[in-house]
Amino acid sequence: AGRPVYTRPRFLPPVKVTDCRIFESLLSDGAILTGSEISRSVIGIRSLVRNGSVLDRVVLMGNKSYDTSPEDVVPLGIGFDCEIRNAIIDTDVRIGDGCRLINTEGVHEADGEGWFIRDGIIVVPRLQTIAPGTVI
Repeated sequence: AGRPVYTRPRFLPPVKVTDCRIFESLLSDGAILTGSEISRSVIGIRSLVRNGSVLDRVVLMGNKSYDTSPEDVVPLGIGFDCEIRNAIIDTDVRIGDGCRLINTEGVHEADGEGWFIRDGIIVVPRLQTIAPGTVI
């Protein structure tokens, strides 16, 4: 009875939002959002969304740690000038600059390299890297 129960023993900074437009979305601890537009989405812990990116109806699970990768690899999170709609992005995913994950052809089911579509929803599994400029 004298011992409290703590549900979130994380010691992370609050979400950092710089020059963004955010509508009807949930943002988690430690996320860093810069110059992006996010609507009807859930942004997970330690997520990174860079300048010019647009996310609509996206569940971005976040990252287990902040990025310490070398400069020649696609960094963790969402790159610059990406457009992502109707998607689930699992943990520790790297999406390169200029990607368009929007299911342009309205495909119901498909499989690709590092991603798949089920019931029209784009899913990027854990630890995947989507190359810069990819269009789905």
